[in-house]
Amino acid sequence: LLLAVASFCAALLVMEVVFRIADIHGNYHKAHAHKCIRDPQDPIRWARFGYIPLSTHRTYYHTDPRDYFGLSTSVDHHFNSAGWRDEEHSIAKPAGEYRILGLGDSYLMGQGVHAEDPYFSQLQTLLIQAGLPSEIKTINTGISGNNTVHQAQMLLSRGFAYDPDLVIVNFVPNDVEQNLESDEPLIEFYRNYTRITQQPDWLSNYSYLWSWARQRILQQIVARRYINESLASFDRTSEKWNVCRNALLKIVETCRQNNIPLMGAVFPFFHELNCDYPFQPV
Repeated sequence: LLLAVASFCAALLVMEVVFRIADIHGNYHKAHAHKCIRDPQDPIRWARFGYIPLSTHRTYYHTDPRDYFGLSTSVDHHFNSAGWRDEEHSIAKPAGEYRILGLGDSYLMGQGVHAEDPYFSQLQTLLIQAGLPSEIKTINTGISGNNTVHQAQMLLSRGFAYDPDLVIVNFVPNDVEQNLESDEPLIEFYRNYTRITQQPDWLSNYSYLWSWARQRILQQIVARRYINESLASFDRTSEKWNVCRNALLKIVETCRQNNIPLMGAVFPFFHELNCDYPFQPV
């Protein structure tokens, strides 16, 4: 028995040396940090279904593998007077302007990308380049953490006032969640899947072999549980899905009543985007 234990420990030691020589270890990243920049003379006030008007939300990242963030490794999110990450829009629509109103969360807002890169900004540029006759304006009302219920309420209380010619509801699988701050199991890709595998234990700070093995074991276990919980949330009997579905139907009904065309765009989670994409049933 002692010989077997000694042989096992020796094998682990050899593997540890090999992993260190080959520089193989778990890839753990620190969580990004945030800073709100605003006029200190102005009182803090949040726009309804928006962020703090005329403020900048700066996000700092600890890594920049694509050389995207620049020397500051940060991204600034500027918010207009309506509390949305967009240029200023008058409520009264100018003659000849064609307005596309977007409903969504951080995927639409463009969390973590520069101002010119959210897809709604690119959509406006592409439509204008295509030579469409009317002046195209996209209105990005996406706010991080908003779900489908928030989006339906925002459309009714603020969105229709901008007289949109087209509404696009942008759906992400975690929009089925009604409270992303809840301690209950959530369908939230970053918090409940990605971030868990980015939290090293004490031994990971000392052992390359353990940090590598632990991260991969966690990815398999957490991924399986996360996917199962995600799919269960969209079951016909799920209260989460029924609330979300009713909000979607409310958006459909109110757009129809106002004679405004409605489109839907589904954002996938960026995980195994191939024929094995686990969220395909959703």
